[in-house]
Amino acid sequence: MYGPSRELSIDESITRFKGRLAFKQYLPLKPIRFGIKQFALCESRTGYVLKYVTYCGKGTVPLKEGFSMTESVCLNILEGFENKGHHIYTDNFYTSPRLFKQLQKDGTGACGTVKAGRQGMPDMLHPNTLPLNKGDDPVFAKCSDMVACAWHDTK
Repeated sequence: MYGPSRELSIDESITRFKGRLAFKQYLPLKPIRFGIKQFALCESRTGYVLKYVTYCGKGTVPLKEGFSMTESVCLNILEGFENKGHHIYTDNFYTSPRLFKQLQKDGTGACGTVKAGRQGMPDMLHPNTLPLNKGDDPVFAKCSDMVACAWHDTK
């Protein structure tokens, strides 16, 4: 039995596949554009895959009531890892305040980048409300137990 470290990561990957398959995915912005999409829970330190789900279409992941498909993917793949003190790192495909609040209830910490227009994000951090220029200091906003930060990269 493998005991993962505290830091875990959730991300999607594509396995190259050019044959015929009903659930083959096309992602034009990825290096591997055609293939089989998989969601994976990995240990951040070693990259060891703890759990994964192969996406076979709309009904692959059972939707949790009140959550989007990407939030449901996170909650389903994390089943069995609740209340063990893990910290989850995600990219902006998964991150949302609603998901992070649920993870906190489940005893799991979370951190990730987020799209500025994501539902539930503080309005004061939206780019239209807060015009940041290159090199400006970051702006922080706190809402209950979560902290969000907005900045404009220098590049």
